[in-house]
Amino acid sequence: MNQTVHGNWFDQATHSRAEDISSPIEDQDMLPPDVDEATRRIVMRVLMFAVTPGIGVLGVVGNVLSTLILLRHGLKKCSNILLFSLALADIVYLVSFNSIPKILYETTDMHGFVGFSEYSSRVLMAFYSVFMTLDFSSSFVSLRMPMLITIERLIVIFFPLSAHRIITPKRTWCAVTFIVLYSIGLFAYTGFWFESSYEWDPVRNMSVGYRVLIPQDARDAVAMSVIEDMSVYSLVVDAPLITVAGCIVISIKIKLVSRNRKKMTSKEMSSNRTTKMLLAVCAVYTVTCIIMVSAINLPSIFGRPFSGNRPTGLSVICYQVLNIFICINSSCNFIIYIGLNKNFRKTYLQLCSSKANKRNVKYFGSQSIETT
Repeated sequence: MNQTVHGNWFDQATHSRAEDISSPIEDQDMLPPDVDEATRRIVMRVLMFAVTPGIGVLGVVGNVLSTLILLRHGLKKCSNILLFSLALADIVYLVSFNSIPKILYETTDMHGFVGFSEYSSRVLMAFYSVFMTLDFSSSFVSLRMPMLITIERLIVIFFPLSAHRIITPKRTWCAVTFIVLYSIGLFAYTGFWFESSYEWDPVRNMSVGYRVLIPQDARDAVAMSVIEDMSVYSLVVDAPLITVAGCIVISIKIKLVSRNRKKMTSKEMSSNRTTKMLLAVCAVYTVTCIIMVSAINLPSIFGRPFSGNRPTGLSVICYQVLNIFICINSSCNFIIYIGLNKNFRKTYLQLCSSKANKRNVKYFGSQSIETT
């Protein structure tokens, strides 16, 4: 499994001079039939021009509303800090994943910047590289945040009297900051393994801008192996296992506590409702992780992220479908908050009513000025 993680999170967006000519793939007989270029191009354009941007727009709007509501509630509670950080990470991921340079680069039949001058191509490539780093690092943060949420809930449930001393807002911000810096450092370093190239294509009779993966002997083999193993372990091993195991324990605890509902204080009932909402967030995350683990363990579809092998048309499509599930995971939290948290829903309605009142005041004010 360590050799197949991320599939084409990196190599699907590259053009390699040497590897395009000969792409050695292990176990050729095990490879599924590939899709033709025309089919790949149509499917990718539908997914990248319609499906993922549509999900992304809804997700960004929902996460922006979530941040506004959480700011109104205040960031003194550790759970609010974690949800606020998760919403920000989801916003960055959805914007970066659906960025214009990425769409321009990945939807062309040549997988590059076609029809641009060398200067424009290199500028677009610079933005593309930045968005790719933000894409990977923010999705990494987003997919690890449920683990922190689970740990926080476990402490609150099992140590209710001392939880406020164990997990403080300062410690929570430190944990979030560590994950953010770790993810940015991890994926920013890999950006040095690529370079921009502006090459003449004799078939199209034009020059095309590519993101080139430098030769393998120029990359640090040890660092490459360590990063691949770390990305596997961080995304599909420790975080999902801790989250799933914690959610099971929390669910059992909630059922046991629910039997003594009459003896529960209002504070305990409020904590119980918050826990159920956070469990729903972790449940969606768990489903996403199951899909990711199932997908990246298909070596015939997903290759090694830094191997340099040029991806097949099928792998590019599968990569995009996999990211649709991650986009859904990053977009649906607002619906969970509205559906399961009474206070969140109340604040949302207050925001909507206050904006409506402001519009009415502005409208009737202008009407009165006109009549006078």
